[in-house]
Amino acid sequence: MSSGRPDLIQRVSDRPDVVERAFRSGSAIVLPWNSAAAGIARAMRTVERYLATLPIETSFRGADGLEADRQSLWVASTGLGEQLHTGLSDIAHLDGDADGGARGLEVLRCHPDAAGALSVLKNEIDRALRVAVEGLHLHEELPPACLQAVTVRYRAIRYAPVQREIAGIGVHPDGNVISALVTDQPGLTVLGGPGWAVRPAPQAGTIVMPGSILTRWSDGALPPTVHAVEIHRGDPTKCTMVGFLNFADGTDVPRSPRLTGRDEPFRNEVSEFKNDDMRPDGGLADFYSDRGFVVMEGGGARFRTFAELVAGRCGDRRGGFG
Repeated sequence: MSSGRPDLIQRVSDRPDVVERAFRSGSAIVLPWNSAAAGIARAMRTVERYLATLPIETSFRGADGLEADRQSLWVASTGLGEQLHTGLSDIAHLDGDADGGARGLEVLRCHPDAAGALSVLKNEIDRALRVAVEGLHLHEELPPACLQAVTVRYRAIRYAPVQREIAGIGVHPDGNVISALVTDQPGLTVLGGPGWAVRPAPQAGTIVMPGSILTRWSDGALPPTVHAVEIHRGDPTKCTMVGFLNFADGTDVPRSPRLTGRDEPFRNEVSEFKNDDMRPDGGLADFYSDRGFVVMEGGGARFRTFAELVAGRCGDRRGGFG
């Protein structure tokens, strides 16, 4: 910790008791891998080789408009640590793009090597998500049926900035409860506000972040981790797999009286919240304003750009924790 501010990324050793403390400041945590690093690297290479055969897509503009040139697919499960769905009807209701979901089903059905590599990475992600769920006491505060109904969508991404000098995913919080990712190259930047940023080393472990739906469910007690991904032309190809854990979409979820002081249920509307996350005057306006992510300009509010946010002190682009 420096200047009285919490570390944006806090390394833990499978200690659930530190999760909530980190998440109360909007910080991410890093959990060491259970598998050998060499096995993780092999799985990432296998996934990257398969993704390289897919069409390049441009998708998701963050709050500052940075776009991603990427090749990707996603797979999903209902329940944490459960088997992946293999039918289109099982994933049609989820918030991922239809083409990416179809590509994921194709892998599971027809490409055993890539499917096996996805399973290796899924196991690490699931393990990290379990630590976070335990650390937030969700297994104590939510009924079993609610936890059994959570969805986890796993997106594998190969960043391929061939159509522009800089590509990536702009400034944003993840629109889910908790996300956990494994990656093989630098590019992720965690942001706490102007001049307050860190770029974690990819070999550190599984990075776990609180999402905006956790913030809304907790009435702001657990703010989201704001982050971005920036890839420059000429950088090594970057491959990432991220698991997005979410409450079942369109359902009422009991709140935590411990965190919120009230008993009214929380209505989870994933698409509505994701769209609202991109508004400087939406439901997260106070958080954005307090952290300096938003400035008033021309009579209205706008998000600071990634360049504005990282100006000043920032962890080295190839470095570790800051």
